[in-house]
Amino acid sequence: MPVSRSRFLAVISGALILATLAFVLLVDLNAYKLRIEAAASQASGMEVRIGGDIGLGFYPGLRVRIDDLRVHNRGTALLAVKGVRAGVSWRALLAGRIELDSLTLHAPVLNIERDADSRYNFEGAEPGDKPARAFRLGQLSANDVMVRYVDRQSGRTVDAGTCRLDLRDIAFAGGPAADARRRFALHGDLACATLKTAGQTVPDLHASLVADGGVYTLDPLRLRLFGAQGNGSVRADFTADLPAIRMAVALPQFNLADALLLKPGQQPPEGRADFAAALTMQGRDAIALKRSLQGKVSLRGSGIVLHGVDLDETFDRFEDSQNFNLVDVGAVLLAGPIGLAVTKGHDFASILGGLKGRSDIRTLVSDWSISHGVLKADDVAIATLRHRVAMQGRLNLVDERFDGVTVALLDNAGCATVRQAIRGHFSRPVIERPSTLRALAGPVVSLLKKVVPGKCEPYYVGSVSVAG
Repeated sequence: MPVSRSRFLAVISGALILATLAFVLLVDLNAYKLRIEAAASQASGMEVRIGGDIGLGFYPGLRVRIDDLRVHNRGTALLAVKGVRAGVSWRALLAGRIELDSLTLHAPVLNIERDADSRYNFEGAEPGDKPARAFRLGQLSANDVMVRYVDRQSGRTVDAGTCRLDLRDIAFAGGPAADARRRFALHGDLACATLKTAGQTVPDLHASLVADGGVYTLDPLRLRLFGAQGNGSVRADFTADLPAIRMAVALPQFNLADALLLKPGQQPPEGRADFAAALTMQGRDAIALKRSLQGKVSLRGSGIVLHGVDLDETFDRFEDSQNFNLVDVGAVLLAGPIGLAVTKGHDFASILGGLKGRSDIRTLVSDWSISHGVLKADDVAIATLRHRVAMQGRLNLVDERFDGVTVALLDNAGCATVRQAIRGHFSRPVIERPSTLRALAGPVVSLLKKVVPGKCEPYYVGSVSVAG
């Protein structure tokens, strides 16, 4: 984060400047370690400690070394760096100034926390920090970086491991701390071996970074997920009163078996699908961002095989059995891109992956538009070898509720022959009449009503066609 980076650079630069001054005065640097720590702490408003040695080198150019640098703030361990190496500009030194040409961090561990009051642990103890000083740095590199972000409000954590950061032409114009994000300029590259959040691990993340006048971009952004190579971009704009974020991601031909969590003994589905999303949001916290969410989300696939259930047989014998698992199966595929967001731990896939039965999904289309945090089903349907199932309605991510959601079995004209409604909170869904299910993934749902045959208004007019 730009504000935190300015603070970290200020801490490190302050310690290095004092170390270089001591050299110029021909003093023993380690003998003055306590004074250097005190000066760096006072300058940064944080607790700075140096556990190792402070040394000097002269090739290539004047080099300052600090081993085991640690920074604490507001009761948290903010930053720990095994080794800091800095190049000092001789030209500036001869002119009576101390400036850094380069800065290298070895094995830094960064812990960022956001407390219940929305304050970060890199912020000052008192609001209204003093204006930050301007600085320039030709190059900043860091290897074996570990980053953890903890949001005490939401309980969300993000861990990035074994990262490498290479930044160039870094400049900060100085000014009020509250306005610091608008005053950074830099460009460079970021690579992380792993990124973990919400129980999902994303390996092999790469991004090009640019900051200019309060606009920060990750473009291109490349990652691997569910056995596929994804790409995208992120743009964060801090020039207005409310930060605005725009992101796009595409994950072509990802493996469905990797995306669904199955129990031991269950057979995974076969097939691949394409995922794409283009989203915008605006706000200062997670709630505001969710309420402002706009965009499109899409999941599409063909030639998919589900094990443990024969949908065509189930649909064919509905007249005799009056039992149906339309929601159980449909929610797994039809909710596609947002299935995990609305299930809240419900085991939608519990009926899949058994030893008996097989379903061939000719086509899967799950296209949604998003406005103010509410997803609307634009074109959501699957086609088996002999049947089609479609979904209509909205999913309110802000209030976490189903809004007019129905799932229907279709005839060749797109009319609903069987329809099932879902409403209520994501965690306490109600199927059709006011009958609350403990989980949507019950063995069989029998709360369907048969639509009176005859002339009808087509329920579905989307792109999923009947079998040829």
